[in-house]
Parts: sequence; C-alpha cells; structure tokens
Amino acid sequence: MLKKTFLFILFVSMFLTTSMAQNQKLPFSFSDFEKWAKQITIPGYSLMQCENEDNFSYVANLVSSSQALLQVRIENSSRFKSSTSGMQGAVKYIWKGYEAVYSANNYSSVFIFNVPDNKIAVLIGVPNKVDKVKMEDFASKIKFQNLKPGGAGESEVAWPAEIPAECRIKSVESIESQGPDDIYKNVIKVKAFMNNSLVQSLEALMKKYKTEDLSIIKMEKLDFCAEIESLPQLKAFFQEGEIVTFTYYVK
Repeated sequence: MLKKTFLFILFVSMFLTTSMAQNQKLPFSFSDFEKWAKQITIPGYSLMQCENEDNFSYVANLVSSSQALLQVRIENSSRFKSSTSGMQGAVKYIWKGYEAVYSANNYSSVFIFNVPDNKIAVLIGVPNKVDKVKMEDFASKIKFQNLKPGGAGESEVAWPAEIPAECRIKSVESIESQGPDDIYKNVIKVKAFMNNSLVQSLEALMKKYKTEDLSIIKMEKLDFCAEIESLPQLKAFFQEGEIVTFTYYVK
C-alpha cells in the first residue's frame, strides 16, 4: 500500500511540474525548508523525507501510523496559475484571503493555494478522496506563513568590497565573481528575485545616477548592466519571483 501511494504522489509531482519554466526558483534555501518541514505538526503524521527538485520545488513527504501518505510541496508563487490550469473538476475560491484550488476524485485529493507575499505556492496532496474542509485543515496546520523569502538565503549572500553599499540591489539570490576581462578589473554577476524590493532598489540607482537606461548605468568605479533596457521591460518580461541577472563591471 505504501509503495502504491508513494507512486501516486510522484505522479502528482510530475503533473504539477510539467509546465515548469526557467528562473522560477524558490526564494529561500533547501536547508531553510528542511528546518521548517521538521516543525510540521499534523496529528498522526510524521516527516518521512524531504526532496529538492533543482530548487524549483521543495517537497516534504509525511506518513501516518497506518502508512497513509501526505505530501506538502512548495513552489514559486509565479507557478500557481500554470500548476492549477490543467486540473480537472477543480474548485477555485478564496481561502483565508489566498487564491486556492481544490480537486478530488476517488483516488486522490489536491489542495493548492498561493501566498504571493511569501512568494510561494503551497500544494497539499493525498492518495485518496478527502473533502475540502479536511484538506484546508491540513493546510492550516503546516505553518506556511513561516516560509518567507530572503531568510538565510539572502542574509548569507556576501557582497564583494568593490561594490559599495549604495550601489547594491536588493533581493539578491547569488553573487559570482568572474575575474577580470580585457577592460575591467573584475566582472561580477548578480542574480536577484523579481519583486518590489528589487524594483525599488533599481529606481533608487536610476535616480541617483540620473538615468532611465538599465542597459548600462555608469557609476564612479563601476558600470552596472541589466539584461533588459528599462523598468517597463523588466515588469513586462519577468514575473514575481523569477530570477533576473545583472552585471557589475569593476573599473
């Protein structure tokens, strides 16, 4: 029975990740997720294992004393619509202020809700028919509000001394120094999550250096370049939570 239900959960996972696009990684580390998953307290269930699917989805598999499985899957909130668009017989509604979708048949039940402030979409899946109220009860007990962007993931990012604090963008996911090229002393790639904090930090840079061109901002000891030319392009081409790449060129 356990093997059968586990295969079902894997099937649900595959179904919900077929539309996965690039640059929609989660805004916190897998280590943070594991710490959170260990604190899940659903009566009768205990944590069996956690899985990291290339930082696009984090999964916690729980098992009851009777070998019943329950899966909690966390994805980027930008994937909510694509993850729920193909669900047959789905009921869409607002649950506790969040967009939510419930779907069930004789073999499975899935409850998904979107938490845009935390930049996550949460999926609860079980391999049997469970009513909507019970699925909502599962969701209420997992303390999803504690999964917040930034966290260890953002605080652990160390900025190089070549980039002054007033020149740094916000919501950074990673920083990679690539060394010198033919023109610059150092080339530094910075990846950041698309959100209001990032946009506001870019607006501050543009105001400081009196430009509306993001393709290059010339600073005192740096050239700052984005993969788009303007804020309107950024907002048009990137969804909330997607990764945007910037480059600092050290003169």
